[in-house]
Amino acid sequence: MTELIARIDSVATVRSSGAGGVPEPAALAVLAELGGADAVSAHLRENRSQIRERDLRLMREIVHIPVVLEMSATSEMIGAALELKPDRVFLVSEDWEVRSPEGSLDLIVHREQAAEAIRILADAGISVGVCIEADPEQIRIAHRIEATAIQVETAFLEHSEHGLSRILDAAKLARKLKLPFIAGTDVTPARMKTLRAMEEVDGVVMGHSLVALALMKGMPEVVREMRSMLNGR
Repeated sequence: MTELIARIDSVATVRSSGAGGVPEPAALAVLAELGGADAVSAHLRENRSQIRERDLRLMREIVHIPVVLEMSATSEMIGAALELKPDRVFLVSEDWEVRSPEGSLDLIVHREQAAEAIRILADAGISVGVCIEADPEQIRIAHRIEATAIQVETAFLEHSEHGLSRILDAAKLARKLKLPFIAGTDVTPARMKTLRAMEEVDGVVMGHSLVALALMKGMPEVVREMRSMLNGR
């Protein structure tokens, strides 16, 4: 069965735009679990502009599905992961502000840094995957440095006639190397219809699109509740 991973960074983005510290990313993680998500993921950035350590600690305490931490392979982030003890880690590009494809870590350039992070975290019992491009050499390096999974950005499916074949070829190579293949970082419903036909895809990550749908589909009930409260019912 293909795994559905709910990425909740967009909840933290909404929180940062207002006052009162709401919405709580951890609370939305619980709702995602109740809805049937197989795991929840969050990206801890160096400047803590969105997700914070507190969010991840709360998630570890209150959700019963795996918590996935996206992070760069820096000593600071490795230390944070060792303290937070997520169920899984995915290594992403350190240059998260300028990413194309989003979050992809160049293992040809950063092989040793990624390998060291994988070794340290694996010794602590934390499974470590890598977010990379759909490139055969990147996938082979991921296998050589003992990553436990790969996550590949699939947004270009909608912008390139060759996007689908690149994803399929990458997924087939990952399957051959026994590397779980995760499609990310924000699979849309339209992209989901394409990806679900690929038996080599082991999981999909839904982020902004999932939160946007939740906002739209949940709004009527919240408005009814507030209207009832306003009328003293």
